[in-house]
Amino acid sequence: MLQPFSPYLRMVGTYPFPQLPFDISVFQEKHVRVPEDVRTATAYREFFDLLEAYARRGLTELRAVNPVTRRISPETVERDD
Repeated sequence: MLQPFSPYLRMVGTYPFPQLPFDISVFQEKHVRVPEDVRTATAYREFFDLLEAYARRGLTELRAVNPVTRRISPETVERDD
């Protein structure tokens, strides 16, 4: 979902930002589940805030099972990888 917002696309040509609500037809074809609140976001700030919240939650869940970080308090993890 973030690729159309890449600044690199603007460096190589004129690519307009996608309209919101975001067209998720490509994701639906591949049976990727997109949360309802992301699908219906109508403002860029709202859209990016939602994506950030889902990314943070996913990162927390990943760190919980990652053998390097699973026994470490989330507040003490220094890296984002």
